[in-house]
Amino acid sequence: MNKKGKNILAILIIAGVLLILKGITAEAYVGSTFTYAYDNQTLTYKVLSEPTETENGTAEVINEEGSNEKLSGEVNIPQTVTNRNMTYNVIRIEDEAFMDAVNITGIKLPDKITYIGEDAFRNCAGLANINIPDGVTGIEDGTFSGCSSLKSMHLPDRVSYIGNSAFKDCGKLTGINLPEAVKKIGRSAFSGCSSLTSVNIPEGVTGLEDEVFQDCSNLTSVMLPDSIKSIGKYAFNNCISLKNIHLSDEITSIGEYAFSYCSSLTSIKIPYKVTKIENRTFIKCTGLTTIRIQDRITSIGDFAFYGCSSLISISIPENVTSIGNFTFQGCDNLRPIKIPSQVTSIGVGKFPYTGVLVYKNSYAETFFEKNFPEYYQIINLPLEEMVFSEDVKNIGVGDTVTLKPDFYPAFSSDITGNIIWTSSNPHTVSVDANGSVRGLSSGEADISAAMGKYQATCHIIVGGTALNPTSITIDEKNLAMNKGESTKLHLDFTPADSTNRMVTWKSSDNSVVTVDNGRIYAKAPGTATITAISGTASANCRITVYNPLKEIYSDYNEMRLNKGETKRIAVSYYPMDTTDDKTVVWRSEDESIAMVEDGIIKAIRPGKTTIIATVGTLTHSIPVSVLAPVKSITFSQASVALTAGQKQTVTLDVQPVDTTDNLVITSTDESVATYSEGIITAKKRGKATITAVCGSLSASIQVTVGTDIKSISLNKQNLNLYLGTSETLTVTYNPANPADDKTVTWASSDETVVKVDSKGKIQTVGTGTATLTAIAGGNKKASCSVTVKLSVPAALKAVSGGFNSTKISWGTVSGASGYEVYKADSKTGAYKIIKATTAKSFTNTGLTTGKTYYYKVRAYRYKGTKKVYSSFSEIAGAKPVPSTPGDVKLVKVSSGRISFTWNKVSGASGYEIYRASSKTKTYSRVKSTTSLHFINYGLTKGRTYYYKVRAYKIIGNQKVYSKFSAIFPIKI
Repeated sequence: MNKKGKNILAILIIAGVLLILKGITAEAYVGSTFTYAYDNQTLTYKVLSEPTETENGTAEVINEEGSNEKLSGEVNIPQTVTNRNMTYNVIRIEDEAFMDAVNITGIKLPDKITYIGEDAFRNCAGLANINIPDGVTGIEDGTFSGCSSLKSMHLPDRVSYIGNSAFKDCGKLTGINLPEAVKKIGRSAFSGCSSLTSVNIPEGVTGLEDEVFQDCSNLTSVMLPDSIKSIGKYAFNNCISLKNIHLSDEITSIGEYAFSYCSSLTSIKIPYKVTKIENRTFIKCTGLTTIRIQDRITSIGDFAFYGCSSLISISIPENVTSIGNFTFQGCDNLRPIKIPSQVTSIGVGKFPYTGVLVYKNSYAETFFEKNFPEYYQIINLPLEEMVFSEDVKNIGVGDTVTLKPDFYPAFSSDITGNIIWTSSNPHTVSVDANGSVRGLSSGEADISAAMGKYQATCHIIVGGTALNPTSITIDEKNLAMNKGESTKLHLDFTPADSTNRMVTWKSSDNSVVTVDNGRIYAKAPGTATITAISGTASANCRITVYNPLKEIYSDYNEMRLNKGETKRIAVSYYPMDTTDDKTVVWRSEDESIAMVEDGIIKAIRPGKTTIIATVGTLTHSIPVSVLAPVKSITFSQASVALTAGQKQTVTLDVQPVDTTDNLVITSTDESVATYSEGIITAKKRGKATITAVCGSLSASIQVTVGTDIKSISLNKQNLNLYLGTSETLTVTYNPANPADDKTVTWASSDETVVKVDSKGKIQTVGTGTATLTAIAGGNKKASCSVTVKLSVPAALKAVSGGFNSTKISWGTVSGASGYEVYKADSKTGAYKIIKATTAKSFTNTGLTTGKTYYYKVRAYRYKGTKKVYSSFSEIAGAKPVPSTPGDVKLVKVSSGRISFTWNKVSGASGYEIYRASSKTKTYSRVKSTTSLHFINYGLTKGRTYYYKVRAYKIIGNQKVYSKFSAIFPIKI
């Protein structure tokens, strides 16, 4: 082999080896795992496919041995990851990948993700936000179950299904869009989403699974498409805020507990195709006042309306045959219920105390008569007809036949059962009390059955040859009836004397018309032929049944829409199977507020109008209120500093400007600042927060108000006060009339000396000096120095206390602990303390009679252990003199003689008696004596004399006199 051939061979060998190695490598890596760190988080990935020469491989995020449970904060999953120099696109999140990672708060998923596994984020209690990439086509079972912090969710357009429990117990989820591609929503998908307020189910979803919205306690509105055919068990159980819901007439079944405990639901319609109300469907719907039950319903289950305490009336369709246990127990406001005649089964449990209405001879009458005799009343239903099925009958001699009349209506309250039978020819035909007729001999007779005013007659021919009719005719060839009506067809027989009048009646369509002995009952809209056959003769009548439209209605008695919002209104018809034209003509009373087209209402601007639906001559009106909820509210600034009395414009921007939400503006302290018509007014020094609340939004501005007081001054800067006195200081402001609060705060530097109240009134407490400080405007001060002293004892008096004593007295000094009395022999002489006392008087004894002594007093107060003194009082002098004679008595003892007596005066040397002939004339001494009495002789009869006496004490060679006694007159 030449060199060139060897090279080619080598190349081929190497290429083959590489291909083998490539296959081995791919087989080794697909399904293997590796870790990759990104944005401070390390995750584990599993290889799904290996890279090629032109494309990256693919990988999915997995939870290796629970490692992801330890993650926290924001998790950012990269678009691509690398391992051993190979790059992989991240396209899947494995089942349970982040389950129980309770500390994750957010997740950013890469754009190429196409699948998020079952339970992928189950119980991620802290997860608040996550994006769903556009390639995801479904939300798997339990994917976000238990994500109790998740607030909102946007699903991409390609999502076609939502799995079981997908968002179960996402308690903070307030909104979610359901794309038009969604065709299935699984069991418990949104159960426990207690913050969810409204949901629009896309067209194409054919059923609501069990528990789908159970415990959505804030759900107020649900829009169901016409494609919905079934509603599962517990679908809306405990949706306590659900107010209304439109159920399409295409729905064929509603499961048990479907609307149980929906306490805000006020009205609901049972769809036309539903034939049974299941057990507990509406149990404890305490707000339910109206329910419309279509006439296809045949049974009402156990507890169906138990505890519907607001339900006022209910009409049970005539097709209902069974009513379950406790169906209406607790419906305390329900008016009497009419039990249909078809009912053959009634369960246990109480009915409303207002009772029930039953048909005579019905099962319901028997049931209530036996179980609740106090509950029921018989429906007054007059008897319209009492007839025999054959009005002519042939029998043989000796033959017996029993006649039984037919009644219409069959449950008439006039049917008593007391029938009186008679024969017009008892020798030919007899009849007993039970209607048994016997042919006695050849001939004819009329047998009559009478019940009160009603009577039926049958002509009996005994022994004759039966004459068959050759032809029969019905009195009507074509007849139009309304559903629910009944009428009797009448036959004419040819020949008229035919006797074999046994007739067989048939209907070509018993679902449209039924016939019984010639009485026809219109059951449903349509056409049927009634045929009467007697022998070989027959006759037909074509019956057309109509069902006129009686009412149109919707699920809304009123509607509230936000500006720009649209809502579809579905009109319901009663009866649903009406044969009338059901074309709806819509109009709005004010199209500037709300427009309507084909039942879709669009809110234009805030206001009120009425949407009117018209079908034929019937109308249904819906009052519509258009609201403009606030979207934003902001002040033009976050804070402002002002001076008291100042005003400043601050703009409050509320969007939209035509919002219908109430705007309320408050201040945390209106004495500091207020806001009105865009202006903040600063009133006094302080801080306040102005808050504007509109709807659910609010905005605030912090206002700081400084004082406009520049300075203050007091009416006095220095003040001397006596203890026990008070004075009021007044404040002068600069400027004189500031806008700020003029309240003054007072303080004393020493409250043991003075205190001051809030009005500047000073209270002296002790002696000393203190500074009073007034503060206004926050930091503006003025002060006054106050010195408090004891006041000088006032009203000092010194008087003789007797021949050898003086008595000194003075006024009280407030706050004094005591007083010191000083004495001197001369006014200007040296004074010495003679007494310290707490009394207000002092008697100085041991003095020389007639000598003048001088006194002064000062008060003192203890301050600690030291005495603080007042100034001395004025000087008062007094000299001791004998006391004035007391107990003086003047009496006439005989003609021309009187007796004048007195008590002894201590220390007196003697007494001098003075007399005058007039009280105001000069008195002359008539006697000096040491005795205590004096008898005056030789007085003139009829004359009046006046006497007085004084004591004296001899000091040296001088007399020192007391004061004279009082003057005593006496007539001789």
